[in-house]
Amino acid sequence: MSGSKHRVFYILYGIAATVAFLYFLFPSEKISRYAETRLAGQLPEATVTIGSVRPAFPPGLTFSQVIITHQDRRIIEAEWLKVEPNILSMFRSEKILKFKGRMYQGNLKGKVKLPGGNGEGQLSVDTDFADIRIETIAAAQEIPGYQLSGMLDGQIRFNRQGARRSGTATIGITDSKVVLKSPVFEIDNVAFNFIKLEADLKNQTLQIQSCDLMGPQLDGSISGSVNLKSPVGESVLNLNGNFKPHHVFLATLKENLPAPLFNPQRAGDEGFPVGLTGRLNDPGFRFR
Repeated sequence: MSGSKHRVFYILYGIAATVAFLYFLFPSEKISRYAETRLAGQLPEATVTIGSVRPAFPPGLTFSQVIITHQDRRIIEAEWLKVEPNILSMFRSEKILKFKGRMYQGNLKGKVKLPGGNGEGQLSVDTDFADIRIETIAAAQEIPGYQLSGMLDGQIRFNRQGARRSGTATIGITDSKVVLKSPVFEIDNVAFNFIKLEADLKNQTLQIQSCDLMGPQLDGSISGSVNLKSPVGESVLNLNGNFKPHHVFLATLKENLPAPLFNPQRAGDEGFPVGLTGRLNDPGFRFR
């Protein structure tokens, strides 16, 4: 082997050895605890745990087994998250991080804008997600009275500055099913082919701008507000809408609902006007 080839070999060997040492001797535990502390500062009402951290290329970090817990309930569980800094933002007080990852058998990506060093700026999170399986989300399955399933896609934009919170959401759900743990008028489940939801958040009020439902049993639409509480099951509903049952489901309703409640003459072109009130874990349903 010539001298020049020897030099190239040793240079490549040195680079490979350095990369290997940096990877295997990477202080995963210390950086995990540091990241947990920083995230806890941005999410004061939640607990964040991270399984491990590894360096990634392009320059960034890959976090494994990321769990965010609120009041002993797991609200987010990510298999992994890769975070990359926006290099130009590193020279400004407000930092921007890009991320992508895998959670609930689906994928997500987005960016986070962190406030400056004094923490008085605005925290903003923009997230796009796809192929999320609702039945694998522990928080969704812990809502009393319901068992939920389906495929979730959409975008969420969230902003927080001090005590003020705001955001928007556009969500699509396909092949979904709501199973009622306690049947209502002999009806124990409702299935939908597609649900499209558009909502705005302002502090503790979630305003449902539109929610269109299409399914084999019925079609419908809902709008109104949800006053968010903790725990989430205590959230207060103030929703109104219409539902148009298809023939088989219409026959089931006619057979099981008391005659004063179910009057086909009340149905207009958009179907039966209905309202949802009460708490999320114990809603009240009424014909309007």
